[in-house]
Amino acid sequence: MQRISLPILVRGLSAQTCNPWLTICQCLAILAATVVVALILARYASNRWLGDRQAVKYGFVGLSVIYALLLFGTFGFTPYTVRGILLCLILLTASYSDLRSREVDDHLSVMVLLTSFIGCGMADLPGMLLGGLFVFGMMLVVSLMGKESCIGGADIKLGGACAFALGIHGGIAGLITGLVLAVVINLLKGKNTRQQSFPLVPYLSAGFLAAYFI
Repeated sequence: MQRISLPILVRGLSAQTCNPWLTICQCLAILAATVVVALILARYASNRWLGDRQAVKYGFVGLSVIYALLLFGTFGFTPYTVRGILLCLILLTASYSDLRSREVDDHLSVMVLLTSFIGCGMADLPGMLLGGLFVFGMMLVVSLMGKESCIGGADIKLGGACAFALGIHGGIAGLITGLVLAVVINLLKGKNTRQQSFPLVPYLSAGFLAAYFI
C-alpha cells in the first residue's frame, strides 16, 4: 500500500520540508487526543461489559499510547499513522467486548471500514478490496467447514474490514499471524482448539495491528 513520505519523528526531521517543532507539537497533540479517546472508550467498555474500570483504563491508555509511539517512530506524522491509531482504539474495544461477552457489535466493523479511507488514494482501493474480500471469504469457508468452528460471524466481518484497511498483503499476513497466535497461546494454556471455543478477536486484532507495519 502506498504511504505518504514525510519526515520521521525518531529517525530525524528535515528542516527543509517542515518545522521540526511544529511536527513535534502535532505528534504530542495526537498523543493527547489518543489518551482522551482511550479513556472515553475504556469507561464505555467497562460500563457496558463490566469489569475493573481502573484496569480497563490503564490497559486501553497504555496499549494505545505504545502503539501510537511505534507508529510515529516508523511512519512519522502522516495520515497512515492517524489511521493506525484509530484502528488500534477500535480493535481494543472489539477485543474487550469479545473477551467479556463473546460478541462484537457490527458497528465496530463499520468503523474500521470508515477508518480505512483516511489517507487512502484511488490507487490503493483495488488492493484493499481484494484483501477484504479474500480474507472475508477465507474465514467464511473455514467457518462453514466445521460444525463447531471457533470463527464466528463477528470474527469474519471484523477480519474482512481489517484486511480492507491493510490491503491484500497486510490482510493475509495479519490473518495468519492472528490465527497462529490463537493456536499457540491456547495450546500453551492446555486448551484443545478444535473442541473448545475461545475469543478470537483479541488474537486477530494483535495480528492485524502487527501487520500494519508491513
